[in-house]
Amino acid sequence: MTIVFDGTRESYVEGLSRLLDDGTKDVPEWVTGLRREAISGFGKLGFPTLTDEEWRFTNLEALRRGSFSIASNGISKLSGQAVDSWEIEGLDCLRLVFVNGRFASWLSCMEDERGEVVVTSLSKAICEREDLVRRHLAKYADYEKDAFISLNTSYFEDGLFVYVPDGTALEKPVHVLHISTDEGSPLFINPRNLIVIGQSSTAKVIEHYVSTSQSVYFSNVVTEVVCGENSNLEHYRLEFESRKAFNFLNLRVNQQKNSNIVSHSILCGGAIVRNNVHPVLAGEGCNSDIYGLFISEGRQNMDNFMRV
Repeated sequence: MTIVFDGTRESYVEGLSRLLDDGTKDVPEWVTGLRREAISGFGKLGFPTLTDEEWRFTNLEALRRGSFSIASNGISKLSGQAVDSWEIEGLDCLRLVFVNGRFASWLSCMEDERGEVVVTSLSKAICEREDLVRRHLAKYADYEKDAFISLNTSYFEDGLFVYVPDGTALEKPVHVLHISTDEGSPLFINPRNLIVIGQSSTAKVIEHYVSTSQSVYFSNVVTEVVCGENSNLEHYRLEFESRKAFNFLNLRVNQQKNSNIVSHSILCGGAIVRNNVHPVLAGEGCNSDIYGLFISEGRQNMDNFMRV
């Protein structure tokens, strides 16, 4: 089954009903309930316009005119050699690869988990670590107030899941590579990442977004991060997608007492790019260092928005 969205809010609301009625998604009932709640939020919000204060610099008319689809025909068979071209030279890391929002295990390089550390795909974590995921998923990124978070929560299929328990240092960086491919018609892709860092723990995570061609698609990313007391996280977001794509990125961080996060964003691709960074300092002594670099040319529109 292929679901097509014509740009109207009705098509996205009705599309989820069709997807759930199809019965092809083997997920817990609480995830289905979460999807229904989230799409209800989008039904009330719709896409933002220039009259919305937070969106007055970004015209989404081209997105509303576009037609996108979610296809259920599996994952494009990229070769390992093709993926190697996006490696970060000299970086000894754990690598998870997703193609059009779906986990590509044959392209990923993962080690066996040590102790209680978990580095895996979100879909696998929902099945095997359900209580842990349920405790945090969609608890920080507000799908009732943000249309793009609503859509992602409704339609996400997979993404990165990292859990570092209390008093643990994740020895190697985690490199999550999200690849978009040209499937003949514009796709609607919703990567969802969840990173949970325990008390007095450290980790380094790199989100990397690329495309195999200069094609049109709608990429809608949500990353939720939880930093426990006295924890430290280095977070990087590298966006090198198609110059014809619509790219929406949300980073929502919840920081507990005396936690530290250093976040770096590098934006180079996309026709319309919106990068939302929202750290919440939920305890005393927190530190958030937010850095960014964007390089645009021609008619590229890049809108960086931060709320603390």
